[in-house]
Amino acid sequence: MVEYKGTYYIDVRPETVFEYMNDAENAVDATPSLTTAEVLDANLPNGCEKIEAEYEFGGLMSGKLILTAVEHNPPKCIRFDISGDVSGYVEWRFEEDGDGTLFTYETDYDPDVPAPSFVVNKIGSTLNEKEVKQFIRNLRSDLEP
Repeated sequence: MVEYKGTYYIDVRPETVFEYMNDAENAVDATPSLTTAEVLDANLPNGCEKIEAEYEFGGLMSGKLILTAVEHNPPKCIRFDISGDVSGYVEWRFEEDGDGTLFTYETDYDPDVPAPSFVVNKIGSTLNEKEVKQFIRNLRSDLEP
């Protein structure tokens, strides 16, 4: 499994960050590895959605994912279960901090690649850290004044 958890300050209110991340098109704009995202079902319980996404990750992996929101708690949390070529979860938490947001990005996933797990974990962790840092830069660029 490839794991990552990081908390970052975004200089806008949690409601703004949540609303932005709650739109599949914005998630594609902010996430370097996502190339497309299409809402398959916008009517799951509690405001959750099911999304099909395509990804290309570090030139090493590409494929399709199904992201099924299993927690949707405005403006505090969105959590997706991931299935398809990768299985696991991604969770975004939004916590008020003064006039801004402490944004926590947490993921744990198992890519379906033909390589020993220690290799997948090492390469995946390195790529994921770079991915999340670029994601945060994109998020700040799109949202901050």
